[in-house]
Amino acid sequence: IYGQLDYQVSERLELTLGLRYTKDEKDFNARGFCIEADSLRDQVNWDTCVHGKGQKGAWDISESKTTWKVGMGYNLNENTLAYASISTGFHSGGFYGKNQRLIDYAVTYRPEEITSGEFGIKTDFNDGRSRLNVAIFHSTVEDLQAMTTVESTDGTAVSIAYNVGEVEYQGVELEYTSLVSEEFQVSATMGYLDASYNNFDANLAGADRNGDGRKTELDYVDNSYLEPKQAPELTFGLTGTYTADYAGGVLTTNASYSWTDDFYTQEDNDPVSLVKAYGKLHLNVAFEKEGYKIAVFANNLTDETNWVSRTTSTLITYGQQTQGRAIGVEIQTEF
Repeated sequence: IYGQLDYQVSERLELTLGLRYTKDEKDFNARGFCIEADSLRDQVNWDTCVHGKGQKGAWDISESKTTWKVGMGYNLNENTLAYASISTGFHSGGFYGKNQRLIDYAVTYRPEEITSGEFGIKTDFNDGRSRLNVAIFHSTVEDLQAMTTVESTDGTAVSIAYNVGEVEYQGVELEYTSLVSEEFQVSATMGYLDASYNNFDANLAGADRNGDGRKTELDYVDNSYLEPKQAPELTFGLTGTYTADYAGGVLTTNASYSWTDDFYTQEDNDPVSLVKAYGKLHLNVAFEKEGYKIAVFANNLTDETNWVSRTTSTLITYGQQTQGRAIGVEIQTEF
């Protein structure tokens, strides 16, 4: 359930109040796999199979949360808007369904809770042909969900997603658009992100640090020196679009370049999860006339690729290579 009220306090000032109630229910059903010879697979009975016997389970969780937003917008003049907002949110908890033993599925994780604030300015200038948006933001995530090793329900250890700490994000975002001429438009974006852990107590290595033969919260160590995953420090992009009348139709040429800084895909900053900084150049030329459109494109023209990898256990690491250069033709029509 969600409601939002926008109230015009004065000619220049507008207030925004929002309230949301969320209820999240999850049902999880699982069973163990059965290992048999190929010739017997079609005859396997899950209730009698050696590896599958008794390996069935069903669990459920129910969570609810009320979140809110308070914001304001103030027109400094007819071309400039200043705004500020603060809001809360949450990411529901759940089950980690990648374990080998069903007993481990009973170990659940709680919701993450986030508080975010943003202040910005949007301004038009150059007779309305240019626009600049600047935003400063800050977010804090509590009860962070991350991979760690905890004690299972039978006293053994299990690696799952769990609530392990608090992470803070702050940064600046810039967006600029300008109509250089009637035919040519340019736009640019830049983002700076400072991400760090306020606390991150977890057993990322799965080690029995105190030698008691168990792996519990007593084996947790401070990992706040690590870099939060999926948090590149710097990103930027540049786009140019040229549009002209040609042969009774419209010819559009577009070129864009984007660049992303280094970032990790795992909480433990395993070197295998490091994605090196990369940039990609895309070109597109399209001609449109009387409901028909033909476009020639070259995505990732410089053929720059990298691997996005992750380790799911001490035995398995998987990765996916990003797409290389792609050149093609598209034809569209409207009926």
